[in-house]
Amino acid sequence: MSQLTEADTCRVYVLPKLYSAGWTDDQISEQKSFTDGRIVSVMLGKGSSALSFAQQQKLDDEQLQTVAFLETMAGNSSAAQQSLQRFAASHPWVAPRAIEIEQAYADVSAAVERGDGQTALSRAASIPDFQEPYLQFLKARGHLLINDYSAAEAEFRTVLRLEHDLENYNVLTERFPVVGMLSHYYLGQLYERTGKRDQAINEYQEFLCYFPSSQAPLSQVGEARTALKRLMQ
Repeated sequence: MSQLTEADTCRVYVLPKLYSAGWTDDQISEQKSFTDGRIVSVMLGKGSSALSFAQQQKLDDEQLQTVAFLETMAGNSSAAQQSLQRFAASHPWVAPRAIEIEQAYADVSAAVERGDGQTALSRAASIPDFQEPYLQFLKARGHLLINDYSAAEAEFRTVLRLEHDLENYNVLTERFPVVGMLSHYYLGQLYERTGKRDQAINEYQEFLCYFPSSQAPLSQVGEARTALKRLMQ
């Protein structure tokens, strides 16, 4: 049996009950996701400007989840909780558990960014296994941070498998290609640390093929080029 995404679960189990209770389409709207943009903004070191932009938006409070994520990434957990509380108040049809999962994603992301792999993995354990590439990527990063190379390699390979699963409609609709690209970079790091030179070279080259320009904004691009030169000497 194929796994349901969060959106599928809502459509299959929640929406029918709302309709049976007399709700109309005018009263129901699916969440508008800023996920890709907010994550990329942090990866590019633009979290502060992204937060300022998100706070200025007026989207019937839909922007508050993104605001909360960016506040968490900035280390302001108190403000993030307030933003999520405001979101919950204006979206009574969104289950509290869904909001808890949203905050857990932000907590895991923040832990990874500050290099705390153990906290990232502990918090990730509270999130259901949606077989979602970004969560697998965060778990892989967490394992790499604590030098659990075997687990990290398995998780990065899972990310790549999910990203290339073109027959899986759920994955296609939720693809976030940058995590697949970056998985090659971190696999390169993993193999370099464990003395697997040829495999490290292959992964760095695979990553860099996405960025032929020397002007790529991701810091990992320059680091991969440096590592590749070092390994090929």
